[in-house]
Amino acid sequence: MLALAQVVAAVLTLVPVAVAVLLTARRDRALWQLAAVIPAALAVDLLVVLVLCRVVRLELAAFASRALWLGGGAWLLWRRRRRGETPAWPAALDRRALIAIGIAALVAAALSALLSRPNAIWDRELHIPLVASLRGQRIPFASAFEPGAGLHYHFTGDVLAAMVQVFSFAALNASLALSLAHDIVFVLLAVTLGLAMLASGPRPAHVVVLGVVAVLLSGPCLLRFGVGEPYLGYSYYGLYNWAYRPHLTIALLMLAGVAAVLLARGTEPAPVEQRAGWGGIAPLAAMIAVLAITDETSTAILGLCLGIAWLVEPTLLAPTRRQGAAVLGGLAVAFAVTNLLFDASLTPGSPVQKIALVAPRSPGVQQPPLPLSTWPGWVALIADTVPIWAIAAAIVMLRARSAPADRQPGRGLLAFLLALAAASLVGLTAVEINRSPPESHRFLTAALFMFPVVGVLALDWWPPGTLRRVFVFAALGLGGFSTLLWLSHYPKHPTPERWFRQRGPGLHDESCRTTAGARLGQTPALVYVESSVFYSYAGCRPTFVAGKRGSQFEMKLRPTLGLQGFQQLDREMLKPDDPLDAICPAGRPAGDVDPVCAYALGRGGCAPDGAAFVRCPLSPSDRRAILARH
Repeated sequence: MLALAQVVAAVLTLVPVAVAVLLTARRDRALWQLAAVIPAALAVDLLVVLVLCRVVRLELAAFASRALWLGGGAWLLWRRRRRGETPAWPAALDRRALIAIGIAALVAAALSALLSRPNAIWDRELHIPLVASLRGQRIPFASAFEPGAGLHYHFTGDVLAAMVQVFSFAALNASLALSLAHDIVFVLLAVTLGLAMLASGPRPAHVVVLGVVAVLLSGPCLLRFGVGEPYLGYSYYGLYNWAYRPHLTIALLMLAGVAAVLLARGTEPAPVEQRAGWGGIAPLAAMIAVLAITDETSTAILGLCLGIAWLVEPTLLAPTRRQGAAVLGGLAVAFAVTNLLFDASLTPGSPVQKIALVAPRSPGVQQPPLPLSTWPGWVALIADTVPIWAIAAAIVMLRARSAPADRQPGRGLLAFLLALAAASLVGLTAVEINRSPPESHRFLTAALFMFPVVGVLALDWWPPGTLRRVFVFAALGLGGFSTLLWLSHYPKHPTPERWFRQRGPGLHDESCRTTAGARLGQTPALVYVESSVFYSYAGCRPTFVAGKRGSQFEMKLRPTLGLQGFQQLDREMLKPDDPLDAICPAGRPAGDVDPVCAYALGRGGCAPDGAAFVRCPLSPSDRRAILARH
C-alpha cells in the first residue's frame, strides 16, 4: 500500500505540469518553450497553493489547487476546441528525442533515490517535523519548534513535501515525502534540461543523457592539493550533495528554466520569431517570483544581472527598453510582494540580521576562512569555482573569435553571464551574513549551477578542436568527477536514517495511517514525543515540539529530545495549569523508555494512537512530579 500511496502522490503532484504542457502543446512549439513551461507550472502551482494558504490549511489548499488545475485546464481546452484550436504534438519532439529525454529522466530518478532513500540527509531533523506540521497550518506558518513565532524561512521545498504527504492521504512519513519530492523535481529538472538541449537541433541520446548528468553532478573541483577536507568542496559542496536541502532542488529547477529562456532570447543570430518579442517572459516572471521565497540570495543576484543586461541590450527582456524597465520593475515588485504576502524569509523578523563587507577570503563551510592574501585561499577559491571561470572564459573566447554568422551569446546575454560570474565571486569572498562566514556560500549557487547549464545547452558554441571546448568539457568533467569521488565515499558524510536511533516504525517503510493513526484534517498539537520514536511520530502527525536555536540564525532548527525537551516544554511553551499529552511507543515496558514515558506508562490511562504509539495524558501535577524526580 505504501508503494501505491507514493504513485498516487507523485501523479497528483505532477498534475499542474501535465496540464500546462497539454495547454501549450502546438505542432510548431519550440522545445525551449516547453522546457520553460515545466518549472513555470510548478512555480505557479506553489504560488496558488500559498495564496490559498492565506485562507485555508495547506492540505485543503493542495486539493483545491488540483481542482483549479483540472477544472481550469478542461475549460480552456473546451474554449480552444470551439475556436478550432487543439493540442498537437510538437514536431521537434520525435521518437529519438523522447527516448533521450526518457533515459535522462530515469537516470535522474536513480541518482536522486541513490542518496535520499537510504539516508536522512541535510537537516532532516528540522524538516521532518516541519513538513508534517505545515500540512495542518495556514499562513503565516509557524515552525514545528516555535508555534508562537512566524516561520521566516525559504519554505517552498517543505511546502512541496507537505503537499506530497497530503496527496498520499497522510500515508507517507515526512522523511519519505521529502525524498519523493526530491525524486519528482530531479525528474522535472532532467526533462527541462533535455528539452532545452534539443531546442537547438537533434542530438544523439547519449549526448542528451551525458549533458543532463553533467549538470546534475556539477560542482566544485576537489583537487586542491591538500587544502581543506578531502572529498568535499571548501566553501561549497557539490550541487548533487546540497540539492537534498528541500528548497535548493526547487531553486535549481527554476534556474534551469531561467537559463533556457535567456539562452533562447539572447543567442545570436536568433530566429525571427524570437527577436524583440515576449516569448518566455511570462514563465520567467513566474519562476523568479517563486525563487524570491526559495533562494533569496540567488534571486537578488539574478535581478542585479538582468538589470545590467538590460542596460546593454534591452531586448533580452522585452521588445523595447521602456518595456524592459517595466519587466524589471515588475520582478522587483514580485520579489517584495511574495515575501510580504507569504510572510517569508525577508519579512520583518527575518533571521538575516546583519550583512557586512569583509576582507576577501575563501569563507569555508566546516573549515576556517582562508584569506585571499594567502596561497591556500586562492587554491580553495579557484577549485570551488572552476565551472564558473572556465566556462566564462570559453564564452569570452567565443565572442572574441567567432564570425558574425556563428551561434553565440548576444550582448545582453554576455553581459548577464559575466555579471553573474562577477557578482557571485564578490559575494562569496567579500560579503558576510550574520557574522557567519559559511553563509557566504549562498552567493555562489546561481552561478555554480547556471554556468554548467549554459555549457551543456549551448553545445554548438564549442565546436571540436577549439580551446573553448577544452575549457567547457574540463569544467564539466572536473565537477562531475569530483561529485562521483565524493559519492564513492559518501557513507562518511550524509546522515544515515539510523542516525536518528529510531526504534519505532521505519521512516521510509511504514504507513503513517497504520502506525500513527495519521489522517487528513489533523492540525498541529503541542505534545511530548519519546526520543526513540520522535521522527517516526513527528513525521506522521502534525505536531509542535520543543526545539533548539541555530548558531547563526535566531531560529529553532533542531528538536530538543528527552527530558531536556520536556523541561523546555514546561518552562517555555506551557502555562502552569496546561495539560500535556506524551506520545510513547506501544508495547514497551516502562523500563525501556525515557523518564517521561516511564512515568506516563507507569501511571496508566494511556490510549492507542495508531498501532505503534500510545497517547498518555499528563496533568499539571504529573508534570511537576516528573520534574521533581529529575
